[in-house]
Amino acid sequence: KKRVEERETMFPLVIKLNTRYATKSKTQQIRGITTSVREPLFYAPNLEAPVNLPSQLETTVLEGGTKVMSVDKASPITSLSVYVKAGSRYETSQTTHATSFLKHLSLKGTNEKSAIRLVRDLEHIGGNFQTHISRDYISYHISSLIRYPAKSPSAANFQIAAETLRFILNPLLLEFEVERTRLIVAREAEQHHANLKTRVLELAHAEAFRDSGLGRPLYPTPDYVKAITNRHLHHYVSNYYYPGDRIKIVATGVEHEALVNTVKPLFANASLQGKFRELKKYTTPLVVDSDPATPPSFVGSGITVRTSTPGDVTHIALAFPGYSITSKEYVSLSVLAEILGSGVSSMITGPGQCCRFSSTIYQNIIQHYPTVREASVFHSAYTDTGIFGVYLSVSDTKGKEVIAALREVLKDTTKTLGEEELVRGQRGVVNRLLRSVSSDRVGLAELLATVGKTEEEFVSAVQGVTLNDVVSVAKAVFATTPVLAAVGDVRGIPRIN
Repeated sequence: KKRVEERETMFPLVIKLNTRYATKSKTQQIRGITTSVREPLFYAPNLEAPVNLPSQLETTVLEGGTKVMSVDKASPITSLSVYVKAGSRYETSQTTHATSFLKHLSLKGTNEKSAIRLVRDLEHIGGNFQTHISRDYISYHISSLIRYPAKSPSAANFQIAAETLRFILNPLLLEFEVERTRLIVAREAEQHHANLKTRVLELAHAEAFRDSGLGRPLYPTPDYVKAITNRHLHHYVSNYYYPGDRIKIVATGVEHEALVNTVKPLFANASLQGKFRELKKYTTPLVVDSDPATPPSFVGSGITVRTSTPGDVTHIALAFPGYSITSKEYVSLSVLAEILGSGVSSMITGPGQCCRFSSTIYQNIIQHYPTVREASVFHSAYTDTGIFGVYLSVSDTKGKEVIAALREVLKDTTKTLGEEELVRGQRGVVNRLLRSVSSDRVGLAELLATVGKTEEEFVSAVQGVTLNDVVSVAKAVFATTPVLAAVGDVRGIPRIN
């Protein structure tokens, strides 16, 4: 009651002018908008025991194969995401960087709504819209205070969010919009080309998964940006956005039944809609290569690739085969990455960085080699395979010496791991996950769509990892011959063997 009186004293004009707010009861004014999971808590203030708020994952498959996944989280924010199995791994030589273009064309007009209508609808619901691309998926996300139990007054807002995500899968692909987007993608290509860390990691990826879709570049490159047209984009959307079994719908803070009732008329038997009038002027069919027949697997063992660029810094990537994101070994490998040092450097770069001074790479590489500017573990997992390795930034042509020392450290890891390192690695993985999930609803949606687990289930899996699990994974990974990629001052970089 005191809080209500203080609020009325501080903001009398706001409450008087905002009729939607003023018509609510005093209780609702304090409480604001929360998800349906939390409703019973507010009306039961005399609880004698803590209340457990389970976040159970519920799944439904619509007609046509579209999968609907949801977790009713205790949060005022509701998020709705659509994941399409159309990542960069499905591109060919003619459609390279189609995902980079489609990322920026998502709000440039669809068959059902104009570009301005899409933006106005998002403004109307107060939505935060994001588009992400990866090698497996291209994903679209809307998050807002659009709580949606069955009788909520914001049900119409949730309907707008669902319609927007469905219509985005039917882009207009107008020529002038593609040309404007080309300038944006070209600037991105210049930025990524100038980032030598990105270049060396992409180079290692290309060699590790040579002749397969995973070897395709994720980030745009200047050479391919000029070649793609709206015909290539139409071919890509029509072949890889549909049918419906390529689509996943992921929502948080939503009742599952209400979610299914909303998206079912939109996504059941999903197919590409639109007349695409600008494409009718082409009379000859577009010739595009088929998907690479080679199944994605790590085939780059023993390959050394070097690219010389101006400067006195050497950027090095030592890459080993990893595991798929749905495998049991993926969790153990994530713990191993934290033990070795996921993101350590020779300087404290932010909060929490000092706790990584106990990592294996810091203790054995950075402290002993002052020329090492940065050393970090990279770990990428996909639906069917993965890649695991160490990135180094070394100055003064000391790359050969540091590589030899790093390989010895990785070999000795299986002998030196103990319970203390295991606990530190587990805590690091859990901390990284919870920060991602709590700071951005996209992090939780990513976990649900790719791993297929809630954060509680993933934390439980991490805590269930034993020392033997980590040691066995380390032995299997480091027993293979890695890919060695180097960019920059590559003098003295040895051939891997």
